[in-house]
Amino acid sequence: MFAEDMKFLSDQFHIVSLPELLDHVNNHVPLPEKSLHITFDDGLKEVFEVAAPILIDRKIFPTVFLTKDFIDNKLLGYDHRKSLIINHLASIHDQSPLRKIGHLLGINETTQIILRKHIISVPYKKRHVIDEIAQIVHLDFDKFLHDEVPYLSLSQVLQLRNEGFHFGGHSIDHPNFLELTLDEQVRQARESIDYVCSNLGINYRVFAFPYWDAGISKEFFTRLLADATFGTQGLANDMVTSNIQRISVEKSGQSAKRVLKSNYIRKIIYQKLKKDLIVRF
Repeated sequence: MFAEDMKFLSDQFHIVSLPELLDHVNNHVPLPEKSLHITFDDGLKEVFEVAAPILIDRKIFPTVFLTKDFIDNKLLGYDHRKSLIINHLASIHDQSPLRKIGHLLGINETTQIILRKHIISVPYKKRHVIDEIAQIVHLDFDKFLHDEVPYLSLSQVLQLRNEGFHFGGHSIDHPNFLELTLDEQVRQARESIDYVCSNLGINYRVFAFPYWDAGISKEFFTRLLADATFGTQGLANDMVTSNIQRISVEKSGQSAKRVLKSNYIRKIIYQKLKKDLIVRF
Protein backbone atom coordinates (compact mmCIF):
# COMPACT_ATOMS: atom_id res chain seq x y z
CA MET A 1 0.00 0.00 0.00
CA PHE A 2 2.83 2.41 0.84
CA ALA A 3 4.50 1.81 -2.51
CA GLU A 4 1.20 2.41 -4.30
CA ASP A 5 0.64 5.61 -2.29
CA MET A 6 4.10 6.91 -3.22
CA LYS A 7 3.45 6.17 -6.90
CA PHE A 8 0.14 8.05 -6.76
CA LEU A 9 1.65 11.04 -4.95
CA SER A 10 4.65 11.16 -7.30
CA ASP A 11 2.38 11.07 -10.34
CA GLN A 12 -0.11 13.65 -9.10
CA PHE A 13 2.04 16.12 -7.14
CA HIS A 14 5.32 17.95 -7.26
CA ILE A 15 7.24 16.51 -4.30
CA VAL A 16 9.31 19.21 -2.59
CA SER A 17 12.10 18.95 -0.04
CA LEU A 18 12.19 20.59 3.37
CA PRO A 19 14.63 23.34 2.27
CA GLU A 20 12.25 24.25 -0.56
CA LEU A 21 9.34 24.33 1.86
CA LEU A 22 11.24 26.49 4.37
CA ASP A 23 12.23 28.87 1.59
CA HIS A 24 8.56 29.23 0.75
CA VAL A 25 7.44 29.73 4.36
CA ASN A 26 10.17 32.08 5.50
CA ASN A 27 11.30 33.83 2.30
CA HIS A 28 8.06 33.69 0.28
CA VAL A 29 9.75 31.84 -2.58
CA PRO A 30 6.91 30.45 -4.74
CA LEU A 31 6.43 26.70 -4.90
CA PRO A 32 5.38 24.84 -8.04
CA GLU A 33 1.68 24.17 -8.41
CA LYS A 34 0.41 21.09 -6.52
CA SER A 35 3.48 20.91 -4.30
CA LEU A 36 3.58 18.32 -1.53
CA HIS A 37 6.04 17.41 1.22
CA ILE A 38 6.09 14.02 2.97
CA THR A 39 6.84 13.62 6.68
CA PHE A 40 7.11 10.84 9.25
CA ASP A 41 6.73 11.19 13.02
CA ASP A 42 8.19 9.36 16.04
CA GLY A 43 11.27 7.73 14.48
CA LEU A 44 10.11 4.14 14.07
CA LYS A 45 12.55 1.74 12.40
CA GLU A 46 10.04 1.01 9.61
CA VAL A 47 11.12 4.34 8.13
CA PHE A 48 14.58 2.86 7.57
CA GLU A 49 13.64 -0.72 6.77
CA VAL A 50 10.41 -0.34 4.78
CA ALA A 51 9.83 3.23 3.65
CA ALA A 52 13.36 4.41 2.80
CA PRO A 53 14.09 1.97 -0.05
CA ILE A 54 10.81 2.89 -1.76
CA LEU A 55 11.34 6.62 -1.22
CA ILE A 56 14.98 6.63 -2.36
CA ASP A 57 14.05 4.68 -5.48
CA ARG A 58 11.55 7.42 -6.34
CA LYS A 59 13.94 10.20 -5.29
CA ILE A 60 11.54 11.34 -2.58
CA PHE A 61 13.34 12.88 0.42
CA PRO A 62 10.97 13.36 3.36
CA THR A 63 11.38 14.92 6.79
CA VAL A 64 11.47 12.55 9.76
CA PHE A 65 10.56 14.05 13.14
CA LEU A 66 12.43 12.30 15.93
CA THR A 67 11.36 11.75 19.53
CA LYS A 68 14.63 12.27 21.39
CA ASP A 69 14.33 9.52 24.01
CA PHE A 70 13.17 6.92 21.47
CA ILE A 71 16.42 7.13 19.48
CA ASP A 72 18.66 4.09 20.02
CA ASN A 73 15.66 2.47 21.74
CA LYS A 74 16.34 4.07 25.10
CA LEU A 75 12.64 4.50 26.01
CA LEU A 76 9.40 2.87 24.92
CA GLY A 77 6.70 5.48 24.31
CA TYR A 78 3.91 5.45 26.86
CA ASP A 79 1.22 4.88 24.22
CA HIS A 80 3.28 2.03 22.81
CA ARG A 81 3.46 0.63 26.35
CA LYS A 82 -0.34 0.81 26.51
CA SER A 83 -0.60 -1.16 23.26
CA LEU A 84 1.66 -3.91 24.56
CA ILE A 85 -0.37 -4.22 27.76
CA ILE A 86 -3.68 -4.35 25.87
CA ASN A 87 -2.34 -7.05 23.55
CA HIS A 88 -1.07 -8.99 26.56
CA LEU A 89 -4.40 -8.79 28.40
CA ALA A 90 -6.00 -11.10 25.83
CA SER A 91 -3.81 -13.95 27.11
CA ILE A 92 -4.71 -13.43 30.80
CA HIS A 93 -7.58 -15.52 32.13
CA ASP A 94 -6.79 -15.29 35.84
CA GLN A 95 -9.07 -12.69 37.45
CA SER A 96 -6.61 -11.81 40.21
CA PRO A 97 -4.27 -9.60 38.12
CA LEU A 98 -7.27 -8.11 36.30
CA ARG A 99 -8.80 -7.08 39.64
CA LYS A 100 -5.47 -5.53 40.67
CA ILE A 101 -5.42 -3.52 37.44
CA GLY A 102 -9.00 -2.43 38.02
CA HIS A 103 -8.14 -1.28 41.54
CA LEU A 104 -5.18 0.68 40.19
CA LEU A 105 -7.40 2.34 37.59
CA GLY A 106 -10.16 3.01 40.12
CA ILE A 107 -12.81 0.83 38.47
CA ASN A 108 -14.79 -2.17 39.66
CA GLU A 109 -15.66 -3.82 36.35
CA THR A 110 -12.68 -5.71 34.92
CA THR A 111 -13.83 -7.09 31.59
CA GLN A 112 -11.29 -6.91 28.79
CA ILE A 113 -13.26 -4.18 27.00
CA ILE A 114 -13.55 -1.96 30.08
CA LEU A 115 -9.90 -2.40 31.01
CA ARG A 116 -8.77 -1.56 27.47
CA LYS A 117 -10.87 1.59 27.47
CA HIS A 118 -9.42 2.83 30.76
CA ILE A 119 -5.83 1.88 29.93
CA ILE A 120 -6.01 3.81 26.65
CA SER A 121 -7.33 6.87 28.50
CA VAL A 122 -4.49 7.02 31.08
CA PRO A 123 -2.96 10.48 30.50
CA TYR A 124 0.72 11.25 30.07
CA LYS A 125 0.97 12.85 33.52
CA LYS A 126 -0.13 9.53 35.07
CA ARG A 127 2.05 7.32 32.85
CA HIS A 128 3.55 5.72 35.96
CA VAL A 129 0.25 3.81 36.20
CA ILE A 130 1.07 2.08 32.92
CA ASP A 131 4.40 0.90 34.34
CA GLU A 132 2.63 -0.37 37.47
CA ILE A 133 0.16 -2.34 35.35
CA ALA A 134 3.07 -3.83 33.41
CA GLN A 135 4.55 -5.09 36.68
CA ILE A 136 1.22 -6.72 37.60
CA VAL A 137 1.08 -8.66 34.30
CA HIS A 138 4.87 -9.31 34.19
CA LEU A 139 5.58 -7.30 31.06
CA ASP A 140 9.20 -6.22 30.64
CA PHE A 141 9.37 -3.11 28.46
CA ASP A 142 13.17 -3.05 28.48
CA LYS A 143 13.25 -6.61 27.16
CA PHE A 144 10.80 -5.66 24.42
CA LEU A 145 13.03 -2.74 23.40
CA HIS A 146 16.08 -4.99 23.36
CA ASP A 147 14.43 -7.84 21.45
CA GLU A 148 12.21 -5.94 18.99
CA VAL A 149 14.21 -2.71 18.51
CA PRO A 150 11.14 -0.72 17.35
CA TYR A 151 12.84 2.68 16.88
CA LEU A 152 15.60 4.10 14.74
CA SER A 153 19.18 4.11 15.93
CA LEU A 154 21.28 7.23 15.57
CA SER A 155 23.42 5.32 13.09
CA GLN A 156 20.36 4.66 10.90
CA VAL A 157 19.32 8.31 11.19
CA LEU A 158 22.76 9.39 9.98
CA GLN A 159 22.54 6.98 7.04
CA LEU A 160 19.19 8.46 6.07
CA ARG A 161 20.60 11.98 6.39
CA ASN A 162 23.37 10.99 3.99
CA GLU A 163 20.73 9.75 1.55
CA GLY A 164 19.06 13.17 1.54
CA PHE A 165 16.41 12.81 4.27
CA HIS A 166 15.78 15.78 6.56
CA PHE A 167 15.03 15.72 10.28
CA GLY A 168 13.30 17.67 13.01
CA GLY A 169 12.31 17.42 16.66
CA HIS A 170 9.20 15.65 17.92
CA SER A 171 9.54 16.21 21.70
CA ILE A 172 11.60 14.41 24.33
CA ASP A 173 9.23 11.54 25.16
CA HIS A 174 6.04 12.17 23.14
CA PRO A 175 3.63 13.79 25.61
CA ASN A 176 0.26 15.32 24.82
CA PHE A 177 1.23 18.99 24.76
CA LEU A 178 -2.19 20.08 26.03
CA GLU A 179 -1.35 18.40 29.36
CA LEU A 180 1.84 20.46 29.76
CA THR A 181 2.56 23.95 31.03
CA LEU A 182 3.83 26.43 28.47
CA ASP A 183 7.35 26.20 29.93
CA GLU A 184 7.32 22.42 29.62
CA GLN A 185 5.95 22.59 26.07
CA VAL A 186 8.82 24.84 25.07
CA ARG A 187 11.38 22.65 26.87
CA GLN A 188 10.13 19.47 25.20
CA ALA A 189 10.22 21.07 21.76
CA ARG A 190 13.55 22.89 22.12
CA GLU A 191 15.40 19.94 23.60
CA SER A 192 14.31 17.62 20.81
CA ILE A 193 15.29 20.17 18.14
CA ASP A 194 18.64 20.78 19.83
CA TYR A 195 19.30 17.02 19.91
CA VAL A 196 18.63 16.69 16.20
CA CYS A 197 20.73 19.73 15.26
CA SER A 198 23.73 18.79 17.39
CA ASN A 199 23.81 15.09 16.45
CA LEU A 200 23.11 15.52 12.75
CA GLY A 201 25.07 18.71 12.16
CA ILE A 202 22.15 20.63 10.65
CA ASN A 203 21.34 24.32 11.01
CA TYR A 204 17.59 24.40 10.34
CA ARG A 205 15.19 24.08 13.26
CA VAL A 206 11.84 22.36 12.69
CA PHE A 207 9.41 20.66 15.03
CA ALA A 208 6.27 18.52 14.72
CA PHE A 209 3.74 18.31 17.54
CA PRO A 210 2.99 14.88 19.03
CA TYR A 211 -0.68 14.02 18.58
CA TRP A 212 -2.33 17.40 18.05
CA ASP A 213 -1.51 21.09 17.89
CA ALA A 214 -5.03 22.39 18.62
CA GLY A 215 -5.05 24.73 21.62
CA ILE A 216 -1.35 25.62 21.44
CA SER A 217 -0.91 29.31 22.26
CA LYS A 218 0.68 32.04 20.13
CA GLU A 219 3.29 32.52 22.85
CA PHE A 220 4.59 28.98 22.35
CA PHE A 221 5.55 29.75 18.75
CA THR A 222 7.09 33.08 19.75
CA ARG A 223 9.27 31.43 22.39
CA LEU A 224 10.24 28.38 20.34
CA LEU A 225 11.99 30.37 17.57
CA ALA A 226 11.83 27.53 15.03
CA ASP A 227 12.06 27.89 11.25
CA ALA A 228 8.77 26.00 10.99
CA THR A 229 6.47 23.77 13.01
CA PHE A 230 4.06 21.10 11.83
CA GLY A 231 0.56 20.21 13.01
CA THR A 232 -2.01 17.61 11.99
CA GLN A 233 -5.18 19.54 11.26
CA GLY A 234 -5.42 18.76 7.56
CA LEU A 235 -5.84 21.52 4.98
CA ALA A 236 -6.75 24.23 7.48
CA ASN A 237 -4.96 27.57 7.40
CA ASP A 238 -3.16 28.65 10.57
CA MET A 239 -2.86 32.21 11.86
CA VAL A 240 0.73 31.25 12.74
CA THR A 241 1.88 31.06 9.13
CA SER A 242 5.06 29.11 9.95
CA ASN A 243 2.94 26.32 11.51
CA ILE A 244 2.27 24.00 8.59
CA GLN A 245 -0.76 21.75 8.84
CA ARG A 246 -0.51 18.17 7.55
CA ILE A 247 -2.85 15.42 6.43
CA SER A 248 -2.45 12.18 8.38
CA VAL A 249 -2.63 9.13 6.10
CA GLU A 250 -1.38 6.24 8.22
CA LYS A 251 -4.21 5.81 10.71
CA SER A 252 -7.11 5.59 8.30
CA GLY A 253 -6.32 2.27 6.63
CA GLN A 254 -7.32 3.99 3.38
CA SER A 255 -5.23 4.88 0.36
CA ALA A 256 -3.56 8.28 0.16
CA LYS A 257 -5.82 9.09 -2.79
CA ARG A 258 -8.96 8.49 -0.75
CA VAL A 259 -7.67 10.37 2.29
CA LEU A 260 -6.72 13.40 0.20
CA LYS A 261 -10.11 13.41 -1.50
CA SER A 262 -11.96 13.46 1.85
CA ASN A 263 -9.67 16.24 3.13
CA TYR A 264 -10.34 18.39 0.07
CA ILE A 265 -14.08 17.91 0.51
CA ARG A 266 -13.81 18.91 4.17
CA LYS A 267 -11.72 21.94 3.18
CA ILE A 268 -14.47 23.14 0.80
CA ILE A 269 -17.13 22.72 3.49
CA TYR A 270 -15.06 24.55 6.11
CA GLN A 271 -14.37 27.39 3.68
CA LYS A 272 -18.07 27.82 3.02
CA LEU A 273 -18.69 27.88 6.78
CA LYS A 274 -15.76 30.30 7.23
CA LYS A 275 -14.16 27.87 9.69
CA ASP A 276 -10.95 27.06 7.81
CA LEU A 277 -8.67 29.37 9.85
CA ILE A 278 -7.03 28.12 13.05
CA VAL A 279 -7.14 30.98 15.56
CA ARG A 280 -4.70 31.04 18.49
CA PHE A 281 -4.69 33.09 21.68
